[in-house]
Amino acid sequence: MTNLDFKGMYHRNLPHIQPPGATFFITSRLDGSLPSHVMERLARETAEMRVKYAEDPELAQIEGERYWFRQYETALHESRTGPF
Repeated sequence: MTNLDFKGMYHRNLPHIQPPGATFFITSRLDGSLPSHVMERLARETAEMRVKYAEDPELAQIEGERYWFRQYETALHESRTGPF
């Protein structure tokens, strides 16, 4: 087996599962593309969103992640400073 052979699952720092035919979505950003105060605001607002759904921890996690993702993507698209 070479390192080019397909591996459906492997471990490095975390387990990685790669089902055949799956679609993967990856978001990345350049260091400094969002100012630290924006990242801090996103973290604070996401924590507040999770508190809103505190009675259901699973829903709180899901809604918190959805909120963070939407706000993060918006901030990246609206950014006019830092590297692009």
